[in-house]
Amino acid sequence: MNKPCDHISGKCLGCPKGFTGYSCTELCPPGFYDDCITKCQCEENSDCDAISGKCFCKPGFKGHDCKEGCPSNTFGIGCKEICQCRNGGICDSVTGKCDCPSGFVGGLCEVACPKNRYGKNCEKKCECQNDGICDQFGTCKCPAGFTGIHCEQVCPAGRWGAGCKEKCRCANQGRCVATTGECKCSLGYTGQFCDQSCPRGKYGINCTLDCECHGGASCDPVQGCCDCPVGRYGTRCQFTCPLGFYGWYCSQRCDCLNGATCDPSDGKCLCPLGFEGDKCQRTCANNTYGPHCSLTCDCGDYGCDPVDGSCDCPLGLHGPKCKQVCRPGRFGKDCKERCECYNGAECNKVNGSCQCSPDFFGATCQQEYADPESIASRGDLPEYLYRHRR
Repeated sequence: MNKPCDHISGKCLGCPKGFTGYSCTELCPPGFYDDCITKCQCEENSDCDAISGKCFCKPGFKGHDCKEGCPSNTFGIGCKEICQCRNGGICDSVTGKCDCPSGFVGGLCEVACPKNRYGKNCEKKCECQNDGICDQFGTCKCPAGFTGIHCEQVCPAGRWGAGCKEKCRCANQGRCVATTGECKCSLGYTGQFCDQSCPRGKYGINCTLDCECHGGASCDPVQGCCDCPVGRYGTRCQFTCPLGFYGWYCSQRCDCLNGATCDPSDGKCLCPLGFEGDKCQRTCANNTYGPHCSLTCDCGDYGCDPVDGSCDCPLGLHGPKCKQVCRPGRFGKDCKERCECYNGAECNKVNGSCQCSPDFFGATCQQEYADPESIASRGDLPEYLYRHRR
């Protein structure tokens, strides 16, 4: 500005309206206008034009009397500027500077707090444990399997999930994994919720092991120990009771007679052929034979063998119903004996004795009577001596 200046000091003389200062380059101070001495006549929250003195609202205010603050998300002169703050940040109605809420930083509040930081300007450090994450206010969000203010506690029994809010569904004392809720079954159980007992022949964790029991024995679903049925013993029930014993672990002694064995489970006597009775104490009655004397003989007037039912024929007879006489040369029981009679002698069918022909004598008819005339002519032998002939 080309204004006259003091010829001694060089200070400008008579600055134009609205300006002041040594060189007339400074605007009038707030509240003054024209020659910078005249005071503005404006209301609160307003300034005046340094040249004309006309009142206008300060940044952050509007309205006829400048008593209205800027609406939300606006700022500046006449509240004409739009705020750019994000994530709930509030802008200054005068300058538009963002005031970030807890958990965010940046000129526009566009940056979330880094991990393990929270609060105003992310100044505070999270205290969450076990990989818990804190929110903008420092409240810990616990991962699955943990709970507590700082996620410092493992889920108690029966609970699982984030913050341990889920209830386990495992039955039969099954334990659920705190992070996934998966059931870990106790020994002897299986199924998604451990609600199924081990099927027959299986035992152990999740019923994956095979029982090794013999004789149809079942095993304990927990340890796999064999539960032997009566009549068997051994760690795997691999042995049947020895002869003469029966019952639980073969602890009972059989009381059967006549060489009978007993059932290893209930001790019932198993009679040999030809015997009957609870203890096999009786032989088969006449005309009966076989298992428990249950079969009837077919031997006519004669009895039968109690074992195989063969007819008990009298000496000299054999065959069905004992109706056949021994054939020549045979005698005795069932005609099994061979006769030893010679020189045409007949054999007794009962006892095998020989009935000699007239010229022979002796037990087997092998001795021949001597000829008296022949003996006398020789003169050297007694009259009744004889010689042998076959």
